[in-house]
Amino acid sequence: VHFILLTNKKFCKLVKQDKTVHYKLNPGNIEKCKEAIVAFLQQIKNRAPYTIHYESYPDKNDPHRFMHRMCFIDPVVEELHRNSSYCKTFVDTLYPISEEGPVFTDLEPVDIK
Repeated sequence: VHFILLTNKKFCKLVKQDKTVHYKLNPGNIEKCKEAIVAFLQQIKNRAPYTIHYESYPDKNDPHRFMHRMCFIDPVVEELHRNSSYCKTFVDTLYPISEEGPVFTDLEPVDIK
């Protein structure tokens, strides 16, 4: 099972605000996390039109580990996302039930000429 927000992946390659975040939940919190992810993605869809891409995946080998991939038009949109009420709500739910993380990684695609 993965959660995905409608995206334009081709456009995502044109911007520099592409990143992932990884975290691991404490045992017994998978369903609470999934509910929070669904609510979070719905808020992004409804309130953040300049978020180009946002996906969330549980790890197939360890269902307590999750990875989110996100893509923003520019740094301003990323900052708006980080400071939004829906992001705060998600973080306030996620951090207390997390064993590890979050670990953020900036991505840059390999350029094919």
